[in-house]
Amino acid sequence: MITQDQNKPTARQSIHDTLDRIARDYTQFTGSEICLELTSTIDHVLLEAGGQLFERVAVFAIGGYGRRELCRHSDIDLFILYDAGDRDSIESRLKDFLHPLWDSRLEIKYSAHTPDEVRRKMEEDSDFATALIESRPLPSHPDLIRQFRRVVGRYFANGNDRFVRMKLEEDRTRRKKYGDTYKLLEPNIKESAGGQRDLHTLQWLVVGKGDREPGITPEEIIGTFDLLQWLLNENYITVREFASLKDAYHFILRIRHGIHSAATSGSAKTDHLDINVRHRLARMLGYVTNEKPDVQAFMQAYYRAAREIDYAHNFLINEHFGHSDSRWWRRRKEENLDKFPGLVRVNNSLISESGRSLPGDPSVLVEVFLYAQKNQLQLTRDARQQIEQSVHTLPETRFQNDVIGRKLCDILTAPDAAEILRALLYTEILVKVIPEIEKIHRLHIQSMYHYYTVDEHTFRTIENLQKAVFLNAGNGQYEFRQVYQELDDPVPLYLGLLLHDIGKAESRDEHHEYGSSMVSDILSRLGLGHYTAIVEFLIQEHLKMERFAFRRDINRIETIEAFGNIAQTEEQLRLLYLLTYADISAVSPELWTEWKATLLHELYWKTRRFLLGEPIQPASAGVPEWSDSFRQLYDVHISQMGPRYAAQFAREEIAEHLRTIQQLSQLRDISQEVRVLVDREATFTEITVITGDRPKLLSTICGVLTSHGLDIMDAGIFTRDEGIALDQFRVVPLIKDQSPQEIGGNIEHTLLRVLREETNVHDLVRKAEQRWRWHRKPLGKVLPAIEWSEENSRVVLEVTGRDRLGLLYYLTKIISEAGFNIHSAKIHTEGQTITDVFYLSPTGEGEVEPEQVKARLEHLRTQLSEFIS
Repeated sequence: MITQDQNKPTARQSIHDTLDRIARDYTQFTGSEICLELTSTIDHVLLEAGGQLFERVAVFAIGGYGRRELCRHSDIDLFILYDAGDRDSIESRLKDFLHPLWDSRLEIKYSAHTPDEVRRKMEEDSDFATALIESRPLPSHPDLIRQFRRVVGRYFANGNDRFVRMKLEEDRTRRKKYGDTYKLLEPNIKESAGGQRDLHTLQWLVVGKGDREPGITPEEIIGTFDLLQWLLNENYITVREFASLKDAYHFILRIRHGIHSAATSGSAKTDHLDINVRHRLARMLGYVTNEKPDVQAFMQAYYRAAREIDYAHNFLINEHFGHSDSRWWRRRKEENLDKFPGLVRVNNSLISESGRSLPGDPSVLVEVFLYAQKNQLQLTRDARQQIEQSVHTLPETRFQNDVIGRKLCDILTAPDAAEILRALLYTEILVKVIPEIEKIHRLHIQSMYHYYTVDEHTFRTIENLQKAVFLNAGNGQYEFRQVYQELDDPVPLYLGLLLHDIGKAESRDEHHEYGSSMVSDILSRLGLGHYTAIVEFLIQEHLKMERFAFRRDINRIETIEAFGNIAQTEEQLRLLYLLTYADISAVSPELWTEWKATLLHELYWKTRRFLLGEPIQPASAGVPEWSDSFRQLYDVHISQMGPRYAAQFAREEIAEHLRTIQQLSQLRDISQEVRVLVDREATFTEITVITGDRPKLLSTICGVLTSHGLDIMDAGIFTRDEGIALDQFRVVPLIKDQSPQEIGGNIEHTLLRVLREETNVHDLVRKAEQRWRWHRKPLGKVLPAIEWSEENSRVVLEVTGRDRLGLLYYLTKIISEAGFNIHSAKIHTEGQTITDVFYLSPTGEGEVEPEQVKARLEHLRTQLSEFIS
């Protein structure tokens, strides 16, 4: 222990200096030693300040303070129990006690109740009852302490099923919110899977079941470690598991001390192991290679510790505390399995059979998992450990043959494949079958988008695919299930998903190249060499469909032709479509959106028609009944607008455009008129603006849309020969309750005022930025990438950087002023980062010389640089 008398602050000493001095020692002592010293210091301060108040009330430390689990910026939670006769004076007494402590900047929170109030509030509020489970009495009124214990004890006596059900539901909700796997790139070490809260939940469930009395023992021990000792004594865990969990929890506590130490104040505290703190912790905790912090090694150590806690949490809840009777397994129905000696089927689980061992046959070991998958059985922790012990004695070459290869394919193509793959990895069978997977196991790659380690991301791609095709969880309009059912053979798809990121151990940017080069060796060892060519193709090209869908104009026939030449066949297109969906949706919970689903499906739909030689045009409701004269006008209109226009709009939409253009053409000055058409889709709104063309028109429209709180996601720009512009935007309104009629009317009114020079669009954007400042994000550094092709005199401008409201207005304004027409734009947002692609041509009469174009490009670079600086 680090306790020293000089560490105990007196009333005249700075409490925070003492706490800071203790917290800074987190690298020199165990996590629990720092917690106990911080807790002891706060106890001393409160007892010194309590005086006569503690003689009249019972004072309890609750929450983390009650568990003696304090970190530097943890909350200090108190519960005060007082006699009903002191009700009139309790508030003033508490103020006299707490105000000096608050003045010392101690973050103390409290609640005060009488015994009767405690009884009622526990029945009404499960969170209140939970807090009292971990109550620890400070030296105070002994009779009230005894009353408190009686009241709380009665609530949990003989178990409280309602409380247990609520805690189990809260546990599921928490893990869904903060991450239900320990393999997160930026985990919350308190709330995410494998964090402290997993073990806290077990404590609440043990007490809620009536198996253990509430309250923290008075001995100098952290409440969570006391729980682990109880689990060992009651034979819930083994001696080995106890030692592993204790070491893991010590390590998690040291990390949390380090995160709190990095915070400058309580208001800056966080429990996230984010990018900003990992390098510091790696160095401080001794993970250093070549005098540089080894973040990868540090995160590997975290994942090993979090895995122990996560698996203990899952096992104990699933096998014991998640049932109404925590001793249910004693009434089990057993079934011996002749094919798997050493294992017994008990209800819906496979458990280890005492005194027997599994045979050292890799084929049998893999068959165990296939049997569990087909029969929807869980392998308990002890069964997995027994299998793991057998695996360690066998060379990896015995796991690499065509029999194992066929069983792996059976596992991959059956439901729940991801969960079985996780179990195979836990027992190290998967790394024996495919040794290359060892390098991506718990591989941490620093990324602002990725949410999981590489191996967990891989398993989630398979999990998300199977949810979409077996449960139809991917939404029917995107045809995932139908496309899957049309596959000639799903095995290449699963092999592609399993191996698509295997090259990331060698290179993040070129992982598709490295990964595809490994395929031949891997599959030939497993007797699956006949799949080599197609799996190599999937891994080599698995990033292409995303780039075309989100970063290129898929209404251009040349875009569809280019991607069609990559896909080559319908079968390969189907495989790429499903793989791309699974890959993107498994990056992070927030990254996959309906908007991206729409774009990806649109690219699939159009490319399929290109490969079939069919017209690339959205489907119409039916063949319209048009007059011959209107049909002639329609054909002329299509010829002027071009194939990109025809590919984007259905026939009914085009007819509506044409009718609107006819109405505008009858007006005297079309440049002073505008029509706005609005169509609301499920997750976005389509806005079509038809007016006379003019310089900087796109920038003007973008500014008006911004002024009405519309976040622009995509833009298509078209112009007829006589100078009528038709621009369509896909937007997400910041105001959700506006009707399409309201949106269209407001935009049309504002555009007319701008076109007639009754108001200034730049002023409108400035006002909108102030009005929507809560939505505004810092732009940061944007690096424009410009490509120039002299063959078609077109420029493709790609701008990547931080998103912000009004960004498209400013970019289009700069591009127009630099001397370029914008033919179309592709707006792609990834989190808070945008990649906007503009298709440009130089303005001016006749052909513009290449040297002039290059000069304009340099001017454009300069203007963009000044804008972002």
